[in-house]
Amino acid sequence: MTTETAQKITVITEDWTGRNGQHRRYIQNVPELIGLELDFYKTGNVCSARLDGIGLSHAKATELASVKAWIDDDEQLHVQTYGTPREMTLDEIASRISKNL
Repeated sequence: MTTETAQKITVITEDWTGRNGQHRRYIQNVPELIGLELDFYKTGNVCSARLDGIGLSHAKATELASVKAWIDDDEQLHVQTYGTPREMTLDEIASRISKNL
């Protein structure tokens, strides 16, 4: 009999305050929190990508890696992307991030 325990990943945030006093904590390690593993060439281009250990196209990986997530003053999680990720919905991404908060 084996017992598996889910490890929590440390959430790395960076504070931001807007001109109007709005405060956000941007989450810096979104790819790690959603299970996306990326390897890069020296040029910065994606060399290989895996989502939950399964190979992923570079285009799909780039879409997922570009997701922005932040926590506002009310401790609400917000997720934003500049396109529609084909592998996961924004709700699925938010759910995976929330598990580590």
